[in-house]
Amino acid sequence: MIYWAPVYFPGFVHGFVDKVAAVHNALTAIILKAHPSSRGVVHLTGNHPQDALRIEKHHFEASEGQQDIAAIREAIKVARGIVDHPNITMHLAAQVFPDLDNGTNEEIEDHILEHVFVGHHACCTNPMGADDDPNAVLDGDFKVRGVENLRVVDISSWPDVPGWFVTTPTYMISEKAADVVIAAARRRSANMVNQAEQRWEL
Repeated sequence: MIYWAPVYFPGFVHGFVDKVAAVHNALTAIILKAHPSSRGVVHLTGNHPQDALRIEKHHFEASEGQQDIAAIREAIKVARGIVDHPNITMHLAAQVFPDLDNGTNEEIEDHILEHVFVGHHACCTNPMGADDDPNAVLDGDFKVRGVENLRVVDISSWPDVPGWFVTTPTYMISEKAADVVIAAARRRSANMVNQAEQRWEL
């Protein structure tokens, strides 16, 4: 997916907000690989909630990694083709990221490898799954296995990247989780009433 922003956006890098605010005459094509093959790992480093995490992104290290790079490379070419239209080119002074001189496949791929950044909607670190799935932290009711009275309802609960933007899928799992929690509360309330009635009969 390619989407456009009327700013200079170098990615989610340190100081990017200042760069966006400082440049008022730019156009950025943002390339989104909706279903990447990369699968990183998040490790706990201690048992305190504030302990730093060890995050290994493993960009392009999966067997389909080269295909992901090629897809992004071709998307960059498509974006360049769009801005190469005379009605747009007449308003452009220069292409700066990547530089227009980076024209070969190898040069574009080098640019990708040097500048790709993890999606700012990192997900799937706390996945839901079947009982026999060793990676499934959550059961089908969003409950954390092995922990009492704890559910997780956010984008970490997905087993796979849903693609595109995460807002709508997040709303969907939130609605589902609300139904699950309400149903559990009703069952608990009904059980309490039944127990009270049984005690009254005794």
